[in-house]
Amino acid sequence: MTKNDIADELVSQTTFTKSQALNAIDGLMKIASNAFAKGENIYLRGFGTFRVVERKAKTARNIRWGTSVTVPAHHAVKFIPSNELKDLVK
Repeated sequence: MTKNDIADELVSQTTFTKSQALNAIDGLMKIASNAFAKGENIYLRGFGTFRVVERKAKTARNIRWGTSVTVPAHHAVKFIPSNELKDLVK
C-alpha cells in the first residue's frame, strides 16, 4: 500500500477530504520521525510497537568486489506486532 492508497482508505472510512487525509498522514509521519530521532518508542495498542534499537558495528562482505566492509554501529527502528495483529494476519 502506498501513502495515496492509505489516504483513499481514510477518506472512505471518515469524513476527511483527500487533502485532509494526506495532511494527517504527513503529520503522523513527522511526529513519528521526531520521536525516533529523540530515541523514543511508539506504542499503538492493538497494533504493535515501534522501537528504536541500537545495532552493533559489524563486518559485512561486499559481494560484488569480494571485499570486507565495516558497517558502523547505528540506530534502527524495529516493529513488534501486537498479539491481536499477529492473530489477524494468521
